[in-house]
Amino acid sequence: MSYLFACNLESLTHDSAILRGLSKASLFFLGVLQSHPSNRLHRLTSTLIPIIETQPRLSNFTAEKDFAYAIRRWGEKVKALRIEMNRVPEDDRFDDFENWWDKISDIVGILEGRQDVIQRVCEDIGADWKEVCVAWSIFVDPRMRREELP
Repeated sequence: MSYLFACNLESLTHDSAILRGLSKASLFFLGVLQSHPSNRLHRLTSTLIPIIETQPRLSNFTAEKDFAYAIRRWGEKVKALRIEMNRVPEDDRFDDFENWWDKISDIVGILEGRQDVIQRVCEDIGADWKEVCVAWSIFVDPRMRREELP
């Protein structure tokens, strides 16, 4: 893991931010990556940043059906980014320090609501059960209601 990514994950862990909407800290990190020498990484982060910034929140909608429509359209953008990421040749996924593609793939995996990625990242950052519930309700089942929790 690169020093920059490790420092960013450490700061994110303290704020529990990576799973609570990929907050400003992760957007800052992705902004820094835009100056990375890899043109492919630059293009991916240029696409990823607006996706994170525009993630629909139920509280921003007056009707749940409007939210459901917005979240589906947003999810299509995430899927398109995954397709673009998968087109990056294996040899281009590394820089002088590490495999940058895997790190971006984890962020995209969270946005996709991939349960395996969310579980692994939660374990890696030492998230408690509340953080796991928040991550689940934001990324896996964004229409979940509080009453549905055990």
